[in-house]
Amino acid sequence: MKKIIILTASVFLFCMSFVASQFAYSGIFDEVDQIMSPLKRISGSNNYLSIEGRWKKISSTSKAKGNKPPKINTVHIVCDKGSMSCLETIAELATPQDVGFGEQTFLHINQTVYKIIEWSQGLIYAKNTEYRVSDFELRIILKNNYAERYRRETRARGCSKCDPDTFEKWIIE
Repeated sequence: MKKIIILTASVFLFCMSFVASQFAYSGIFDEVDQIMSPLKRISGSNNYLSIEGRWKKISSTSKAKGNKPPKINTVHIVCDKGSMSCLETIAELATPQDVGFGEQTFLHINQTVYKIIEWSQGLIYAKNTEYRVSDFELRIILKNNYAERYRRETRARGCSKCDPDTFEKWIIE
């Protein structure tokens, strides 16, 4: 069942991304800001949670050029208590302003698996530590219908130039 849900979510996001890129490419949209994402939705049960919406960056100390994920994105997150994991799938439409270089707009999908650290009645907290330079965290507060994504640089895996004071924070909208 989990594989079907994950595959369905990935196919859904891919199709939405393809359609959005075709509209943008054909000139129907004069500006990419007119591309809409699904409305925020957080739903589930005692053992399963699903989130849809768009990540919006609300704070950052990063000096890196570009935005990741870019302003135009659609996210689908599935959390499963049985496997104690969350799968985040993000469809991203990255403009030259988002990536900080080039002249073309790129459409792509990223998937990240998070290990659930805490699943209580009101909170799901999950973390991804597989990247050398940064840790990623998800915090989902069920009673407030709220989800946030957090990235902080780390030296824990040998990145001597990483600065633990460098972070980025997004909320689902």
